[in-house]
Amino acid sequence: MKWGGAAVTALVVAAWIASRWWCVGWTSVEGGSWVSLGWGRFDVGRDIAVIGGRAFPGWHVWHRNDLFLFDFYWWFDVRVSSPTQSLGIPLWAPAVLTTALSAAAWRLDTPARRRARVGHCPNCGYDRRGIAPDVPCPECGAVSSTKV
Repeated sequence: MKWGGAAVTALVVAAWIASRWWCVGWTSVEGGSWVSLGWGRFDVGRDIAVIGGRAFPGWHVWHRNDLFLFDFYWWFDVRVSSPTQSLGIPLWAPAVLTTALSAAAWRLDTPARRRARVGHCPNCGYDRRGIAPDVPCPECGAVSSTKV
């Protein structure tokens, strides 16, 4: 989980940075539903007025070559008024979420790895070298089943 979370975080951050210059979108065959990634935001929506094929269906890629550095969408955007219904999620939100989950996984794994070292108490990490395996840990009282 920790490596997967780190990889997902890296991909989301890379998509966020790339969305500054590139926008990718898909429009349904009917022309009413769309998904897009660009300007630092993931959008999904439906435009009831366009259903009937007046839009161009399929995948679309746009390249932005303007020099404005701070033109990302930074906030959530929810539109439920008819005829357009859409949801915009800024990419920093999933980046923060995956970073927090990945950091928690790394943080929880580090003490467990340390405790699992041979000769240490699996409960508190006390160095049990020189103590018989059937003797309780002098630090926490746990009985270790590991060989010293």
